[in-house]
Amino acid sequence: MYMRYCCAILKEGGGEGCAVITGVRRDESRKRAAYMPVQRRRRTKSGAETKDLDQMEAANFECVSGKDKFMIYPILDWTEADVWAFLAERNLPRNPCYDNGHRVGCMFCPFASKKQKDYYTNRYPKFHTTLIAHLQRYLDKQDPSRRNFTTAEEYFAWWKSKENINTYRAKKRQLNINFDEMKSSKKGDML
Repeated sequence: MYMRYCCAILKEGGGEGCAVITGVRRDESRKRAAYMPVQRRRRTKSGAETKDLDQMEAANFECVSGKDKFMIYPILDWTEADVWAFLAERNLPRNPCYDNGHRVGCMFCPFASKKQKDYYTNRYPKFHTTLIAHLQRYLDKQDPSRRNFTTAEEYFAWWKSKENINTYRAKKRQLNINFDEMKSSKKGDML
């Protein structure tokens, strides 16, 4: 459910033979805290190999058959406050998506909060409509006896909830009883 189904394709893959400059910062995650400002990444059969600038210099900056990519992190040691100060000092525009949270990632990232997913749903209705259409095609291809959901809207609502599927289903089956309304209707019946 929360698998990073897209990162390997959209973010981590590609870029071989290129220098990739990105705005990640150490304080964003434990993994990023270990990054070096400049790294070489090479895909190998056993995974990925990373070398920092000193290791690359020792290897005479070799690049094997254009398979390497050089990752450059110019703001790696900046804090979030440094980023906002930089933008303010230069009167640069800020991404409006930050109005919804302190970090901006891919639209409908599996790790986004429900609030962020709601924001993207409302802010980009055409994208949401397209996403729902693709989800419905996906559901329609499944064996009906094995489907957890019949509609894409129901599937999307579960996915946004970030709940275990069994918990989500149990909540959907529960009756919603408003005891205040029951009390007032009984009083009305007695008059």
